[in-house]
Amino acid sequence: MKIVFPTETKDGLNSELSEHFGRANFFVFLNEKGEVLKIIENESEHKGGVLKPPQIMKNEGAEVLICKGTGMRALELFRNFGILVYISQEKTVSLAFKKWKENKLQKANLDTACRGEHL
Repeated sequence: MKIVFPTETKDGLNSELSEHFGRANFFVFLNEKGEVLKIIENESEHKGGVLKPPQIMKNEGAEVLICKGTGMRALELFRNFGILVYISQEKTVSLAFKKWKENKLQKANLDTACRGEHL
């Protein structure tokens, strides 16, 4: 299983979670044991690329996204791609992963979605 975290820094488990997943600088991928599999730069349309962040995550094989929040349109894309989205207000990847492993994170839904017009 691949779990992805949008981050501001490229420090593996110590990476700081991004406040806005689509504008994160990096995407950190872990396996279910909490081991770093890969860190990629965010080259989505938000950063001058062509793909939306959910498409990048799908192409990388992500099955779970853990982030601080997401918009309604992005949440719908994640659903269509079969990627489960969880909300965490933790500061780092390691803390958010720990909460996820303990089943202490809320699944994202329309009530938790950002109402902005961006992905």
